[in-house]
Amino acid sequence: MPAVLRQPQHRRPAGWRPGVISLIYVSRALLPADGRDLALAQLVRSARAANARTQVSGALIFTGTRFAQLLEGEADPVHQLFELLQDDPRHTDIVKLAEWPIAVREFAGWSLAYEGPSAYVDGTISKTLALASRGSTPEVHHLVRMMVEFTRARDPD
Repeated sequence: MPAVLRQPQHRRPAGWRPGVISLIYVSRALLPADGRDLALAQLVRSARAANARTQVSGALIFTGTRFAQLLEGEADPVHQLFELLQDDPRHTDIVKLAEWPIAVREFAGWSLAYEGPSAYVDGTISKTLALASRGSTPEVHHLVRMMVEFTRARDPD
């Protein structure tokens, strides 16, 4: 069973509709060093196809040792996808950092935004895990903002 941290308290934004959420988690990658680039390409390709079918959008960061993924969409498909991801053998130590209602998707048009390995973000994820486990949420929001900024200059998949 993955760890679940205390959820941040969010006010419902203007235009909010029931059931549309964002969920962010981090995990430890179990990708083999040999063939890692191919494994990542296959992971991104299959995730984009699955997310498009279920109308889930979001972003993925891979640091070389960890994944951080934000999922957004209707609550049921997002929760179902998160359940499936918990059984994915390509990662372990899954920690759900936060889940909150949204009015507007940050990654609208992206079935999965992915830029490539980012060792820089590993320190941010480590700090987020440490502080979020104590109930601090600003670091979770900083990680989300970082993911959004990585996609600003790019076109969706």
